Amino acid sequence: MKDEINVVIQTIRKKQGISGSELVVLAQFFGDRFWKALQAVVNDLVKKYTFEPSGRDAWIVVGKARDYRVLSEVYCDCDDFYINVIVKRSADLCYHILAKILAEALGVFSEICVDDMMYDTLRDEWEAIPEPQSTRKGKKRSIE
Repeated sequence: MKDEINVVIQTIRKKQGISGSELVVLAQFFGDRFWKALQAVVNDLVKKYTFEPSGRDAWIVVGKARDYRVLSEVYCDCDDFYINVIVKRSADLCYHILAKILAEALGVFSEICVDDMMYDTLRDEWEAIPEPQSTRKGKKRSIE
């Protein structure tokens, strides 16, 4: 992220709040991604799973299609991250990562403590790719 954005995030972290001028800077830099990220924070869609006794954690942002795993500020398993950040390089990050950053800076996220024995089960759920829904209208036909 650019230096100006880092300064804004640090200011938000110190104040535990966002001022109008910070909203403007973030909205100008991130556009719609910022508003989607802020909406995710406000709607309590950012979750931090802390596994005990190891202390390992996992950040999850609940999305429209499924839950998305965010690793630090460098990776998200959503399509937007892969397509627009990695392949096209047309964006710095997806809104899930930005939501995680904002939620952590504001201290506004759900923290869920879970036994270490649940890690594999939850990881499998987070990695599961949902089956695409049919966009076709009308009756389903089987092919024999």
